[in-house]
Amino acid sequence: MTPPAREPRPAHVRRVDVAASGSSRSWLEAVGLVVRRGAADLVREASLQLFPGELVAIEGASGSGKTSLLRALALLEPLAAGRLSLDGQDAHGIPPPDYRRRVA
Repeated sequence: MTPPAREPRPAHVRRVDVAASGSSRSWLEAVGLVVRRGAADLVREASLQLFPGELVAIEGASGSGKTSLLRALALLEPLAAGRLSLDGQDAHGIPPPDYRRRVA
C-alpha cells in the first residue's frame, strides 16, 4: 500500500545578516500573501518584513513555493490575497517597471 502523499513544508525566510541601517521601518513588507494557480495554493499566508541592508535566504524543499514567493514579491505573479508594500506605499500603486527597479 502506498503511503499518502505529503505536501512539502512551506518555504520560509531566514535572516542571514542585518547591516546597521538604523531604520526601524521595513523597506519591503508582505502580509498574508496567497498565490494560487487553479485550485492549488502555491504560497499560503506568507508574511515577511525586509529592512534596508538586510540579507535573507528563502529556504524550502522542492515545491514549497520559493519561486512563486519571489515572483509575487516582484509583481510577476498575481496575488489571490494579501498586501505588499514598498517604503510604506502599496506596491500595486507603483508602476511595475518603477517597482521592479527599486527592488532589484
